[in-house]
Amino acid sequence: MATIKDVAERAGVAPSTVSYVLSGSRKISEDTRRAVQAAIAELGYHPRASARTLRSARSDVLAMAVPRVPGAYRAVDGRFAIDISDAARSHGYDLLLMTDRDGVGGLRRVAGSGLADAAVLMAVEEQDPRIGAMRELGFPTALLGRGDDDSALPWVDLDWEAAVALALRETAAAGHRHIIFLASADHEIAARRGYAVHGLDGARRAAKETGADIRVHPSSS
Repeated sequence: MATIKDVAERAGVAPSTVSYVLSGSRKISEDTRRAVQAAIAELGYHPRASARTLRSARSDVLAMAVPRVPGAYRAVDGRFAIDISDAARSHGYDLLLMTDRDGVGGLRRVAGSGLADAAVLMAVEEQDPRIGAMRELGFPTALLGRGDDDSALPWVDLDWEAAVALALRETAAAGHRHIIFLASADHEIAARRGYAVHGLDGARRAAKETGADIRVHPSSS
């Protein structure tokens, strides 16, 4: 297991500098801070596990990871962010919003440095690399959505397949035989995000059950 001395050697700084970067107790240059963070990520250093006595206080912050594609807009993200923030505040927590598209590196830094006590992952993919990373670190994490392994981490989600199938069945029952289903955006489907692929499953199910001509068109964002 990597130690704070290992991180210091990799970054070319003193162990005390690593401590300052982790605690934020002193002003450190941006170049030095990045070098230390890179060393932490490369070595998999986890101060909560290897140096609990150096940092035992809670941050009272929750990290919410919302991967974003530049230029793409999803109004529902803001609604979730506000509601989760309100719930967090009711329990004495602030919210740290993370929008990095990959997310793994940023979550490792947050978990390793103690910037947050737990994480909420949004836009969960079927095989989401963030899930394995958080399990490996033993970092408290909940999913807004679900991956392939339902037992990996606590999760909550809507039944997107059933919802879409129901809506399309009702549309067909009203006498419509040619129906267009506006699905998630192309980039969300390509990323295999749960709500996107389960919605498509619902459309296929409804087409089979009703015999209606249901055509899928991705939304523009």
